Amino acid sequence: MKPNLLKEFLFFLCGMRRLYRVHGSSMHPLLRDGDIVLIKTKKRKLSLTPGDIVICEHPYKRKKIIKQISYIEQSNGRIYLKGLNELESEDSSLFGALKSKHVLGLVTVIV
Repeated sequence: MKPNLLKEFLFFLCGMRRLYRVHGSSMHPLLRDGDIVLIKTKKRKLSLTPGDIVICEHPYKRKKIIKQISYIEQSNGRIYLKGLNELESEDSSLFGALKSKHVLGLVTVIV
């Protein structure tokens, strides 16, 4: 097992990471429908940067989405998200920027 994967697995066993199953193809080719990722939840403040993959609450629908952060407004902390598969993605190009409260976790590893 790779050192980072081992560390993340130990964090999972200690309750510091959660499993999430990817639904849909909006993050293809990085993530495919059915892939499993480990996420660091907001028990502690997350340090987010553009390029990070995050799990968020959709702002208008009752579902979770997984997207890449494209930009963070420093003045108010609003986050712009993008899917890697533009033809299949509901992201900030449709619903605008999200408040940081919509972010549920940061993807740390693809299992």
